[in-house]
Amino acid sequence: RTLILLRHAKSAWDDESLQDEHRALAPRGVRSAAGTGKKLAQNLKHTPSLVVCSTAARARETLAIVRWKWPDLLDATVRFDDRIYDDVHGAHEQLGTTTRRAIADALTHIPEAAEAKCVVIIGHNFGFEQATSELTRVSDVQLKTGAAAVLRLPGGAASTWGDALTDDACGKWQLVDVLRDSGKSSKTSKVQKELRKKHM
Repeated sequence: RTLILLRHAKSAWDDESLQDEHRALAPRGVRSAAGTGKKLAQNLKHTPSLVVCSTAARARETLAIVRWKWPDLLDATVRFDDRIYDDVHGAHEQLGTTTRRAIADALTHIPEAAEAKCVVIIGHNFGFEQATSELTRVSDVQLKTGAAAVLRLPGGAASTWGDALTDDACGKWQLVDVLRDSGKSSKTSKVQKELRKKHM
């Protein structure tokens, strides 16, 4: 099994009247998401068949941009699940466990997950960092905005996604890679124009 935990790209804070769930990406976040999508397309050997995305606007927009740069993802089933958003409001020291259990709960209730061997989850920190550390026993994992942690579970270690994300599975996962583009390129306007043309 392959699990990709993709943290949403950098969001904008210029409109303080917006509720947290409605904040969109900043220009740098648009660039970063595009770059990360390209890196995933170039480096990932397995094509995901399922994407589970937080309901937050910044996560949805990250998904749209990543799919634009990673065409194989266009064939994947996409599900938006508020469990992936709601877990960000837990106690900081418990976020890893809360996030891991939220992902397991979502995958247990999504029929397409039963046959999926490679899944992308798009969500938030600090839960993603801590969940990655819990599953892999790799300390001090850093997932900056727009970063994707690629985790792999050896064959036979779990028969379902629910089993793959239990407490007993922690330490059995391998952290294969962390992919990210900083978004510091100067091509903002071109990326944003192409994005609006294709997805907005």
